This record gives sequence, C-alpha cells and structure tokens, in this order.
Amino acid sequence: MLDLIPRSVARAALRMAILRHWPRYGDVRITDDLVPPDRMATIIPMASSRRFQNAIALLRIYLCHSVQPYLPVRLPGSRDAGPGAVLLSPLVEVNGSELILLDGVHRCLAARYERIPALAVTLIRPAFTPLPAGPRLSLGEVLHSKPDEEPPIFFEGRHLADFRPGRLFVESAVDLINQA
Repeated sequence: MLDLIPRSVARAALRMAILRHWPRYGDVRITDDLVPPDRMATIIPMASSRRFQNAIALLRIYLCHSVQPYLPVRLPGSRDAGPGAVLLSPLVEVNGSELILLDGVHRCLAARYERIPALAVTLIRPAFTPLPAGPRLSLGEVLHSKPDEEPPIFFEGRHLADFRPGRLFVESAVDLINQA
C-alpha cells in the first residue's frame, strides 16, 4: 500500500529546503499540477538504462495501487528495514514559458514511454530565475545509456554556477518530512 503524503506537507518541506540551499532564487512559490510529460524539458542529455528500468517498475507500483503518478508517497516499509522511502513528485522549475525538470527525469521518461497522459509534479516559481545551466531538450531527445556500459556522465555542467541542485532540494525535503 502506498501512503499518500499531503501535498501541503511536501510543498512546505521543499520550500524550506530550496530557500536553505539556493538563496539565489529569492522567494519561491510552490504549487502542484498535472503536466503532460512532453510539456517538460530537461538539461540532462543522457539517461541511465538501469535507472530508467527502475522508474518503469516504480510507475507500475503507482498504477497497481491506482495512485496518480507521481503524487508524493511513502513506499511500504518492512519490519527489518523500517519505514519505507518517501518519494516526492518530480520537481519542475517554471522558467519563462518553459518547464524545466530539476529532479525526476527518469520517472518522467518512464511515464512518457508508458504513454501516461499527465503526471503530478511540483512546480517552483522563483522570484529570480537564472537561465538553465545547459541547453534544453525535450524528453524525446534524451538518449539512453547501454545496459552494459559504464555509467555515463549524465550532465557535464554540474559545476556551473547556474546548475540547480534539484536532488539536494528533494533529499533535504525528504529529511524534513521524515523528522516531522
């Protein structure tokens, strides 16, 4: 059973994490929406085949439980491992008229592959939005690594000043949710 996390709880935790880790944004307004996968862009040109397959499996868990992908949830835990993992919705920056994925590329690729019409995502609208840290690509333009290859470098621009640490935002928000 998937336990839904109230979206207001997820939004509040994300807002705190973003303001803590990337004050360059200034104030941040956070909302939720259903967005078609093809409406989103990414700066990540290469996806991991292994992570893509894991994302397909995760999508099937959502669908088997009749839960809208990708509402914030806590996955089932176990007696030995403790509480299950918290998964937040893909994190999307509203950058002008573009929707840029900051976290959740593999999940959105999986949903696109499975022809899911719309996904629950978290939209962030910063007071100040720098240009994206790399060229924007549609999800259809993202390449997949070969399963037997060494894990490729998915994005070379992580050292750039405008690279948004989306994973750090999400991990910090999950820590806040787990502490509550």
